[in-house]
Amino acid sequence: MKIKFCGFTKVEDIEFAIKLNVDFQGIVFFSQSKRFVPIEFFDNIAKRITNGNFVGVFVNESIEKVINLAKKYNFRFVQLHGDEDENYTKKVLNEGINVIKAFRIKDQNDIPKIKETPSEFILIDSFVEGQYGGTGKTIEFDLIENVISYNSKICNKKIFLSGGINLKNIDKVMENFGKYIYAIDLSSGIEKTSGIKDHKLMEEIYNKFKNFKLNNFL
Repeated sequence: MKIKFCGFTKVEDIEFAIKLNVDFQGIVFFSQSKRFVPIEFFDNIAKRITNGNFVGVFVNESIEKVINLAKKYNFRFVQLHGDEDENYTKKVLNEGINVIKAFRIKDQNDIPKIKETPSEFILIDSFVEGQYGGTGKTIEFDLIENVISYNSKICNKKIFLSGGINLKNIDKVMENFGKYIYAIDLSSGIEKTSGIKDHKLMEEIYNKFKNFKLNNFL
């Protein structure tokens, strides 16, 4: 199991995450997000930080822009967190770019959608009307269980689990689902305010994650 911290807006927060050995660092390029990072600002980040594993997060962006930025900055993944369809995802994959396709799970009816994506990696997030992630709303555990069950029987995708994971519930999340997912993903759960990370929280979360991995040989 791996860990991704998402929604960075400050260089020093990214540097601290890398120092902790956080596997992936997510940058949001969606202008309506409270954690939006303009390309010009990220360009400065990329020049200062050369050892990051960046995930570029996009919402209903033009395919050309996603592909160009992914190649320019050598993103570890592109995360498609909007309403991008299978053809969109396939075009990005065909450029040799790793894709995480996000699904906001509202109820059981949303679960079968995950089998349609050509991406090997998916992200499961909580559903909030009109918002594309980073809400802090905790996804219902029974929905996660059903996603994992469906995935193991039908899809065999690698799952990033998101949706309101924080210091209070991370132990329970890992105990219940750690053996079945590829990574956990936190944003609001490691923040002081939107986009500004709390280093103490980051370290406490990462230490819980590290100890769980050591104890479970993941």
